Amino acid sequence: MKVTAADGVQVYELSAGKRLPHWLSDRKRRTLSKDADISRRVDIIQDLEFPAGCGKIKQSEDGEFILATGLHPPQVRCYELKETSMKFWRVLDSEIIQFQILSEDYSKLAFLCDNRTVCIHAKFGNYYKFRIPTPGRDMCYNPETCDLLLCGSSSEVFRFNLHDGRFQTSLRAESTGSGEDSGVEACGLSPIHGLFATCGSSGHLVCHDLRSRRSVATFDVAASVNQNGVGLTSMRFDDTGYNLGVGTETGLVALYDLRSSKPLVVKDHLYDTKIVDIKFRNPTKLSNSYSSNASSFCVLSSDRKACKLWRGDNGATITSIQPTNGGINDVLSNPSDGLLMLGCDSPKIQVYFVPMLGPAPKWSSYLENVTEELDESFKQTEVAPSAYDDYRFVTREGVKQLGLSHLLGTPVMRAYMHGFFVDNRLYHKAKSLSDPFAYDRYRQQVVNDKLEEERKSRISIAKKMPKINARLASKLQEDKEKEEEEEEEGGDKASQPKSLLDDDRFASLFKDERFKIDEESEEYRMLHPNAPTTKKPRFAKEDESSDEEEQEGDEDAGGHLAPKMYYGRKHDEIASMPLDQRVNSQDDGGSGLTSVAKKITGSREMTYFPEEGRKSRKDEGAKRESKSRRRRKMGKL
Repeated sequence: MKVTAADGVQVYELSAGKRLPHWLSDRKRRTLSKDADISRRVDIIQDLEFPAGCGKIKQSEDGEFILATGLHPPQVRCYELKETSMKFWRVLDSEIIQFQILSEDYSKLAFLCDNRTVCIHAKFGNYYKFRIPTPGRDMCYNPETCDLLLCGSSSEVFRFNLHDGRFQTSLRAESTGSGEDSGVEACGLSPIHGLFATCGSSGHLVCHDLRSRRSVATFDVAASVNQNGVGLTSMRFDDTGYNLGVGTETGLVALYDLRSSKPLVVKDHLYDTKIVDIKFRNPTKLSNSYSSNASSFCVLSSDRKACKLWRGDNGATITSIQPTNGGINDVLSNPSDGLLMLGCDSPKIQVYFVPMLGPAPKWSSYLENVTEELDESFKQTEVAPSAYDDYRFVTREGVKQLGLSHLLGTPVMRAYMHGFFVDNRLYHKAKSLSDPFAYDRYRQQVVNDKLEEERKSRISIAKKMPKINARLASKLQEDKEKEEEEEEEGGDKASQPKSLLDDDRFASLFKDERFKIDEESEEYRMLHPNAPTTKKPRFAKEDESSDEEEQEGDEDAGGHLAPKMYYGRKHDEIASMPLDQRVNSQDDGGSGLTSVAKKITGSREMTYFPEEGRKSRKDEGAKRESKSRRRRKMGKL
């Protein structure tokens, strides 16, 4: 047995443990029962397995029998719960796609096979067979009219009346798509108001009133969940008759109230595989510690990889069950207890006990005591591998390498697929003889591993700071180390709040480029006036690309670098411009300057005159001054 407690919900896997080969004798099985690993197994029902895999699982209405179908050969097995053992098993001609229990016990059964045949079985065995026009995919039974409703790869739903023994007028499932994958994938019948619904590959849900021959409503489920054209693979009515769950082939479960066209909740399984089954759980069976709202209910939906239990009011996941081997085909969940059975593509039927869903069933009430008395070390026991633990599978080439070819055909070598099962003791003995130095190599490897661990302990490994917000990460690391030192000195071991570096919720702060802090912004400089600048030193070596970008605008018309002028204003764009660029920055008319050049006043401009032209310029200045004096005198007169 294995127990997990994901999200605080305990789930006991009862089917975990060693699986004994079928060729062992009863005496050998009794001998192995003294083994600790085998004695810890919980065989809730004997022979609860198939040779290859399990298909569908159902429980009779009286709660006394469980019926399951599987492979190979195609067969059905009936288990009596009072005796916790198999009552009988029957072999059919072809694989069973779906089956229905027509009576309160196992006495009347209907099987839909993949060869278009419907087999009716009585208590003694096969009773009657008939064929349908198209391959079937799903079926359901209406006990009020004794009609067996069969749907398949066409848009028709065939009605076979078991009382009259003949077909009746078929129902038309509209908008079922086109092509090879078209048709009706699943159907369901409400136990309250008798509404019959079908869903198919086109994403439409079609509802029928069995008292009429036409559909009463058609709804596009795929469009309501924003996935136009996605096929629907499963559906289920709840016991109240108001809620309806629909599963898609992309792993979505949409929950509807029949009085509204908008989904109440859309749950994504996040595996992108089709939904194979949907079950509703009674809210009164949930523990009061988890379900505070009495009106809430839970949904048990499963795809090929996992089975999830989630709340129907907000879609919050309660727990998830993932089988170790094979994909899920069907789920059996009885509303009166917390036992779950998963039919998978593996020989064993996976059995789980979830105490939060309800108590153990009456026929296995000892589960309550077993789960309470589990030891802590036993809770951590790992699940056994899928192969037999006491036997090793060896290919034909491996047999030759081990030198065991002379044992072929003897009971020691059990043929299986493309190899043989060999006892572990014989395998290890042959391995040691074929490779006598294997143990020495193993011992040397262990010694090397220990030496490597000691070397690592001598070297202090420096933690690498992230590339994004490295300054913040370094500061947080220093604060954390200071707090740890203060705790060690003061002896206070009180739990401190998590640092941002250790909290997974803020991991994106040091990984995502969008959360990078701009330390050159004005807001940051105002909040952190003493923060060191991140600019490079004046004579720091820069990349060639940055040098080329800076020199692009500093070349004159001849291709030579022009000198830069600096006048003291650090952030003025014109302060470092060469003289020729400042002259060219004037407008076309030469009368004005651009927005950059207008920032320069006359006090910043410089004029140079040659020596020989000084006298002529003084005479011109004197003439202009005399003219201005004459004008002022004339103005006074």
